[in-house]
Amino acid sequence: MLRNAFRAGDKVPEEGIYWVHHFQHRLAHPAKIMVRVFPVCRTCGDRVRFEKADVMPLVKIDAIDIDVDFAAGEPWGEET
Repeated sequence: MLRNAFRAGDKVPEEGIYWVHHFQHRLAHPAKIMVRVFPVCRTCGDRVRFEKADVMPLVKIDAIDIDVDFAAGEPWGEET
């Protein structure tokens, strides 16, 4: 069970690095979240979970909108 996990569709509280936990098809990986709402995974759907990273992982981190499992979301910034 993940502590403080967010679900696809939840509002992103702050942009930053989150661990992305997929359901059965991919290992957890860090991603830079710069969208307003946590996205749905194209493979595991709304079973994907997001957890704010406590420390910066020592791996390459891509923005979530260029990850093949996710479509681009609404960018972080001023609301329209």
